[in-house]
Amino acid sequence: MTNEVDVVDAVVVGAGWAGLGVSKALKQRGINHRILERGRVGETWRTQRWDSFRMNTPNVQTVMPGDTYSGADPDGVLTRDDFVALLEDFAERNGLPLERNCTVTELAVDRKTECTV
Repeated sequence: MTNEVDVVDAVVVGAGWAGLGVSKALKQRGINHRILERGRVGETWRTQRWDSFRMNTPNVQTVMPGDTYSGADPDGVLTRDDFVALLEDFAERNGLPLERNCTVTELAVDRKTECTV
């Protein structure tokens, strides 16, 4: 994040499939938020999966929230690198508020703030 105080309503930790999907939903609802990612979009997919990794769901089911599959191989499966490209494209296309290279080491509750539902 920036050196200035940046007040947001929500923080999403991680720019993988779930984090990007949650961010899109927050953005659609007009909720001011940031995604904090320790590296690049899909960092875990890039660095903690083997080179020959393949998704175990068919392409037609491997889509991001709100997207539909329009490729030529609906029964095929994405490689690790194809999946990372899918994540990058989704973040870019949706203009998601991503802070790269931002390692989260601790979360704390502000006990001075009263929460109500």
